[in-house]
Amino acid sequence: MRFLFIFVFFEFFLGNLFAQPSLQPMEAGKVVVKFRPDAVPVFETRLRTLNKTLSDTSVLITGVQSFDRINRRYRATNMRRVFPDVGEYEAKHRQYGLHLWYEIVFPKGEDPEKVAAGYSIDENVQIAEPRYKIRSIAMPASTLPFDELPNDPDFEKQWNFNNTGQTGGTAGADIRLIDAWIKAKSLGTKNNNVIVAVTDGGVYHDHKDLKANMWVNEAELNGKINVDDDRNGYKDDIYGYNFVSRTGTIVPEDHATHVAGIIAAVTNNGLGVSGIAGNPDEGYGIKIMTIQILEGDDKSVESIGPAFTYAADNGAVISQNSWGYEAPNKYNQSDIDAINYFINEAGKDQHGNPRAETPMVGGIVIFAAGNDRKDDKWYPAYYENVLAVAATNHYGKLARYSNFGNWVDISAPGGETSETNKTGGIYSTSYLSTNKNYYEYMQGTSMACPHVSGVAALILSVHGNENYTPDMLRTRLLYTATPLTAFDPANASKMGAGLVNALEAIKPNYSPKFFGLMTDTTLIPFTAPLVINLAKYASDPENDPLTFHVQTSESNIVNATINGSILTIEPRYHGNVDLLITASDPFAGRTTATIHITVEQKYAPDNLKQLLLYPNPTNDILWYSYILDETASVFIRIVNFSGQIMFQTPVEKRMSGTYYNNINLSGWTAGMYVVQYIVDEKMVDAKKMMKK
Repeated sequence: MRFLFIFVFFEFFLGNLFAQPSLQPMEAGKVVVKFRPDAVPVFETRLRTLNKTLSDTSVLITGVQSFDRINRRYRATNMRRVFPDVGEYEAKHRQYGLHLWYEIVFPKGEDPEKVAAGYSIDENVQIAEPRYKIRSIAMPASTLPFDELPNDPDFEKQWNFNNTGQTGGTAGADIRLIDAWIKAKSLGTKNNNVIVAVTDGGVYHDHKDLKANMWVNEAELNGKINVDDDRNGYKDDIYGYNFVSRTGTIVPEDHATHVAGIIAAVTNNGLGVSGIAGNPDEGYGIKIMTIQILEGDDKSVESIGPAFTYAADNGAVISQNSWGYEAPNKYNQSDIDAINYFINEAGKDQHGNPRAETPMVGGIVIFAAGNDRKDDKWYPAYYENVLAVAATNHYGKLARYSNFGNWVDISAPGGETSETNKTGGIYSTSYLSTNKNYYEYMQGTSMACPHVSGVAALILSVHGNENYTPDMLRTRLLYTATPLTAFDPANASKMGAGLVNALEAIKPNYSPKFFGLMTDTTLIPFTAPLVINLAKYASDPENDPLTFHVQTSESNIVNATINGSILTIEPRYHGNVDLLITASDPFAGRTTATIHITVEQKYAPDNLKQLLLYPNPTNDILWYSYILDETASVFIRIVNFSGQIMFQTPVEKRMSGTYYNNINLSGWTAGMYVVQYIVDEKMVDAKKMMKK
């Protein structure tokens, strides 16, 4: 049997760095089921009338016989929704089927896997699974005494932001943050509504270097204790919510506070350290919402899903996650459903409309890849809809603890420390009960992940608006990353797009342009196609890769296709048509050019006694042309190989000149026919014609 936990992704050097924690049991006495949509109303009605308390040990009876038989077998005593009723957002949660998830309580002596298997066979149940227990493996990351911690601002310790080689690493192996700040200041336009949900332990919201950048729920701050003042389904959630205790009381943790500082420690305040997007004076002081799912050494949330729905429903558009399941190839589907909800619904109100002044419609979810030094399916980071972050050291190489593989999307500084040298780690805000405004070094993909979240927040603070999408943000992060081939050629292919690059990611995007592309041309039906390499006529100011698309107003006149950058135009029938050619870069920059095409009736035979057919073979329309040098009576006749007349035009007297016409053969039997050209009752020419 393999068990599963969730753990915080940072490493400590006390004893053996890579010693793995022993696996603890799954959550005892609980399983999670997802009911069928047509079944859940019966259970909802019954549970409203039961009014059972969690201390009630009598067997749960719902009135659904097949389900109650399983309840009796495992002595189930209660059940409750995984995603609680959240008031004005309840209707939207139901659209996502979150109301179908229930937690079932039973005696702790039963095997959760067997109980889940028992419920899974009931006709009312879609999914039944154990609740995989989570826990923090947090330990003190540094043994530095207090008197060695800086008393003054010490940006020099943050090599991850500006690596000059000051810690013995490789100069330039950083996220280009100083240049990014300069660029952000010059760009001018700012969005001050960027909220990052730090889903972790509790962030110390009163830290002197974080307090100004904490998200605050003003309705609850100024409301009544133990009252849901803003009607969001949660009481007293001033800075976020504690999903472990199911209260608004946040219990501060060192790990979460360290993560939050990397993203948003207040910059240029004369205190401690800098944060990537933490300078409110320059307009990019983003807000940290603390979502507590871990508490202390042995307390963890029983259901992670509501943490994501809460963050989305309360304005966060970036979900920062430095945790993951301990065993590979394992996850809870209810958690995945909640992640998808955040991706789709962040930045929207309860009606599904964009929030006022939101920096993005939809959300991005960012996960640490993990510290197992392995390439395996480490969920949730492995889930394709999230962004997985590996860690680098101050040399720009893959950190020795970091997970890796082609499922990793991007890398960021996670640092490496040793007993004798901490400076290769990541220095940030932290928390101790004896020193609440603490700073310390830590290492791990836990530290790498908030670098990407911070750069994402910086991008949105400069470029975000109601038209910005998670795909645009994800693309900007990945396409602008610094290739790691120069720093770590042996591992670069396992580390995603490269090292996150704040400067390149924040630069404005300029649309591509066409130059020298023809604006009009004339073609003749069924001649050789016109082929144009669009790459020769389009350029992008930032040298971004371009993709091309073509639209035509009349597809029966020309057939226009694009393969890569190659435009192929096949003239079919007489007429005029406009081709709209679009060049697009990965950041939604695009430009359009128009080519006007005239397909002329110039496809004529070489001599007076010749009938010309095109196309031949044909699927449907057969064009024919001929030339007269004097007035004559003319008609066209088509016969099959048995001599039977299949078609004949009227006999018409025509003046000298070149003539074009067509015959619609749709519905004809495929095969060989003979087309006869008759002038003044004499057959001048006859051509074989193949109908496909």
